[in-house]
Amino acid sequence: MNSKGNLGFCLKIASTAAEKAGHYLMKQFRNDAIQVHRKNDETWVTEADIKSEKIILEHLKKETPDFTVLAEESSSAYSLTRGYKWIIDPLDGTPNYARGIPLFSVSIGLEMNGEIILGVLYLPSENLLLSAVKGHGAYAGKRRLSVSRRLLKDSILASETYFNRADVGILYRFVGKTREVRIFNSACTVLAYLALGRIDGCIDRVDKPWDWAAGSLIVREAGGKVTNFKGQRVDLYQPSYVAANSLNHKEIVQVLSKKRSV
Repeated sequence: MNSKGNLGFCLKIASTAAEKAGHYLMKQFRNDAIQVHRKNDETWVTEADIKSEKIILEHLKKETPDFTVLAEESSSAYSLTRGYKWIIDPLDGTPNYARGIPLFSVSIGLEMNGEIILGVLYLPSENLLLSAVKGHGAYAGKRRLSVSRRLLKDSILASETYFNRADVGILYRFVGKTREVRIFNSACTVLAYLALGRIDGCIDRVDKPWDWAAGSLIVREAGGKVTNFKGQRVDLYQPSYVAANSLNHKEIVQVLSKKRSV
């Protein structure tokens, strides 16, 4: 890390970059001129995604020029590298954003030698910034965050999916076992909601590192658990995870282990 580069400094510049991008996104929100395109993997992208990423990269590269970067729209090929790496999602929830639904986020995580050590999530529609540094708790502004303590039967469970037959099969397993299952179509927003205690758990079968790098740390630092579907240590570069409070996490993993057909 450069001479200026302690984690407090990194948190400050990541927060500033996320807020700058978020303010831009709100200026363009519900703009009928925004064009939507499909990428090769069938996910959506708009000019707002690209401009938001440019705003973030310009700020981070100016302040930490020696850090590597993994960003959804400009450097989506990823692999484990040594040293410090920013992992960026400039607009998570693009389909929501494009249709005027205020469920979208900006996410910036900092990885060191394969481990996420800092995360920032910004919810532009609420002007709400969540942040965490490994080992120091998660915060919304000066308020320390804590996940809920609801059991699965009383929980709101989020499923972030592409909604194909496999996803329907997963949802079916939770019928009668949880209060509600919702699909928000923004993994970063879901992880923010989990850290805020608004929901109680989430299941994501297919995702990319930028979708949950920052959020996974924020959830952990708020007292939650993040593992793979088997309840084991999660790999950021593998696509599926379960995130939940410590009371219902084990129950969710147990339900996922019992396969059901639809």
